Amino acid sequence: GAAPVSAGSWYVQATAAATNQYNEGKSSCIAHTIAKKAVTYTADNQSKVYDGTALNANASCTLTTGSLVSGHTATCTNTGSITNVGSTTKTLSSVVIKSGDTDLSSNYDITKVNGTLTVTKQTVNQVLLHQHQ
Repeated sequence: GAAPVSAGSWYVQATAAATNQYNEGKSSCIAHTIAKKAVTYTADNQSKVYDGTALNANASCTLTTGSLVSGHTATCTNTGSITNVGSTTKTLSSVVIKSGDTDLSSNYDITKVNGTLTVTKQTVNQVLLHQHQ
């Protein structure tokens, strides 16, 4: 069979086919564990100047610790919204790691770090008009 590539516990046994000089040979089964790969994703902070409309969390996040196996990609889902001046949490709700259409998230130990949504005050320029007599 194929060699195991997913995280988890596996039993491995080597087999040598019979030849003219030797009988088929098999090793004993040996337990082997493939550990999950540790990664940390952080939701990217977002900000804007107050304009009366909501600042909604987008899907942006950054891999801040670890690395993905070559060919694997991650998609993040973030939640949160703020309209008025202030800050709130941009929650990193999920990280899905795939190779093509195959979800391989279970092979990773994923740590999720939230970001911040911030709406800042709008600058108002005042112009003083003087009346000349």
